[in-house]
Amino acid sequence: MTKVAIVAGSSMGDAILSIPLLRNVRNNYPDAEITLIIGSATTGLPILNSCPYINKIVQIETHTILKGLKAIFKIRKLKKKYDVLIVGAPITETKKNFARIIKPGKAIIADVEETQPLVETNLKTLKYAGLNIDDGHLEVFFKCDEQKSDIIAIYPGRDTDKYRKLPAEKWKTIINSIPEKYQVVFIGGRDCKDTIENIQKVQTRETKDMSGTM
Repeated sequence: MTKVAIVAGSSMGDAILSIPLLRNVRNNYPDAEITLIIGSATTGLPILNSCPYINKIVQIETHTILKGLKAIFKIRKLKKKYDVLIVGAPITETKKNFARIIKPGKAIIADVEETQPLVETNLKTLKYAGLNIDDGHLEVFFKCDEQKSDIIAIYPGRDTDKYRKLPAEKWKTIINSIPEKYQVVFIGGRDCKDTIENIQKVQTRETKDMSGTM
């Protein structure tokens, strides 16, 4: 069996934007065992744990000295374990270090351009590596108690974000994919107001802006 590892972000935004990368890797390796390697962030874990395109998640925590030492041993155990290693955007020194240890000199690493959106960067990297890619559409997965959950909260990013910001039309596609029984609410600080306003301008579905109120 082919073993594939993907190094990606696990914050809420990075998790959502990594779904097209995970889906396209699965499409190219339908029978592979796919492991997602993530760092210390945990806000995106509920999304990643619900993702059908991966088999397991390995978390490497490095934000304290003790955890950093444990991470070194954990990463070394992964060395040469995988046939394919893909490092998704955004690229950080931590991710590069993971790649150097796990599969020295043979990882597929996203070629980051400052003006290139994260999803497009990841898919461009897969295409350059000879893999087939789709249109890069986003997906949202839910695992919740339907009797208790009737609100979906969306944090669209700050107005100043460039790298992780999605166009309003793509947010429209995401929101329209959410079942009608859920009320869609935007959350965030006052630095999200312009972004939310632009998204609401193209919406046909009613949404509520609660940014800056919490």
